[in-house]
Amino acid sequence: MKEAPHSLLSTDRIGSIRFLLQSVTDLKGSIAEVGCYKGGIGHYLNLHSNGKTVYLFDTFEGIPMQGKLDVHPVGDFGDSPYETVRDHFSDSENVVVTKGIFPESAAWAIPEDEKFCFVHLDADQYKSTLDSLNYFYDRIVTGGIIVFDDYGWLKGVDEAIDLFFRDKPERPTSTVMHQCFIIKK
Repeated sequence: MKEAPHSLLSTDRIGSIRFLLQSVTDLKGSIAEVGCYKGGIGHYLNLHSNGKTVYLFDTFEGIPMQGKLDVHPVGDFGDSPYETVRDHFSDSENVVVTKGIFPESAAWAIPEDEKFCFVHLDADQYKSTLDSLNYFYDRIVTGGIIVFDDYGWLKGVDEAIDLFFRDKPERPTSTVMHQCFIIKK
């Protein structure tokens, strides 16, 4: 087995993701991550996927935009070549690595009727987080989980999550520092 690529997430956040993922792998649906960076979390998503399709999305050119609520400048995290991440998963037929700005990049990667049991959102920006929620929320199966990185850390991420769930039955629940999740009702 290949060693996991570098991840910026702390070991407690990685452990939380692994635990939450393992709690839903018996559900129908695929797995996705937006903001896969160098593929570190994608490695664990694949490792614990039980053969489910794992979709990994990133610009592979860094942060694509900066709004007034966002901390990271355009181009930040741009040191992760697409080819390197794609090649890490070359022996995993169930992993789809896609370059581009999400959700536009999903159009050529994800079938229209695809459902998900687990999504990890680590987009770092207000618009990217909100766009990802708008894309995935109705595609998450009942009991499925969305995990958010940088909650309680990046104002843009907090604002997007709080706004989106204002009129939804789910409420974000904190796990470890700078991470929360919802279970789809």
